[in-house]
This record gives sequence, structure tokens and C-alpha cells, in this order.
Amino acid sequence: MRAQRRYGSSLIRKIESTDQVKRERAKRRDVEAMHGRALVRWANLMAVAGRPELAFLLHVPNGGARSASTGAELKRQGVRRGVWDYFLPMQRRPDEAMPYAGLWIELKEPSERRSIRGGLSPQQMAFGRFVHGHGFATVVAYEWTEARDALAAYLDAQVVPFFWCPLGTENLT
Repeated sequence: MRAQRRYGSSLIRKIESTDQVKRERAKRRDVEAMHGRALVRWANLMAVAGRPELAFLLHVPNGGARSASTGAELKRQGVRRGVWDYFLPMQRRPDEAMPYAGLWIELKEPSERRSIRGGLSPQQMAFGRFVHGHGFATVVAYEWTEARDALAAYLDAQVVPFFWCPLGTENLT
């Protein structure tokens, strides 16, 4: 009550809505992180069970909340906006197609599937187009199982679907 008199009720509502947006963003990151953990857990199990290549699946931690000084230091070290989440540094030659130099995966929360650009930022879209144009297989996955299926197809030297369309998937390879 005292805060409303002091700052005005419209400012309080604005602050509360900003807090709600921050909470929603944190929830989305948690869902995406949960899918990422499931993907890495599967890859680690498969690396032991006969797919040793999956031991080299790596995560690129470009996002997340950091202090300004940490962010500036990471930028000086070469962190780039838009770089995708997971990379498998392994060349594959699918039947009747150009060889892939490696596989990049961008993992998004399932609810972003139908959003504008499929939840990809303009920098992520530019990065995806760039690496795909230079011979890398690229997949935007909205659940860890989609990423798992793409990894399995890649390891079996199959053509990997290039998931780009925000309202579904397209094979553009």
C-alpha cells in the first residue's frame, strides 16, 4: 500500500509484469535445459554402449545470465551471439549427397515450435544458414528426442533433415 502511494500503481503493475516476463523466460530456459540434459545423458550412455563418437558431442554455452564483467571477458575470448547449442565434430558422407563436415544442433523449448522464426534469434538464423552453406548438417530440435533422432541418422550416414521451418520441418538437404 505504501509503495503504491509512493510510486503509483501503474509503476507497480509495470514492475510486476516485468518480473513475470523474467520468470517466464527462466521457466523456458529450465525446460530447454531439461531437454539438453536428457540429450547429453542419452549420448553418454550410447557412447559407452557402442557409439563412441557420441563422447565428443559438445555443448556451446553461449546463453545464460552472467555479470557484465564475465560477459565482457567471454566476448574477448571469442564467445559469439547466435552460435548453436550442440556440435558433433565428425565428418559423415550420406548416400548420394555431399559430405557433412559435422553436425550442429540448436535445441529449443517445445512451445517455441510455432513461434515466429521457430524461436530462433536473427543471429541464430544467420549462423545456421552460414554453417549449413559450408557443408555442416544443421538441425533445430524442439525436444531432446528430435535431437537424438538427428544424431542417430547422422551417425548412420543418412541424410540429416534440415529442420528450419518454424511451423514444422522441411528436408532442405
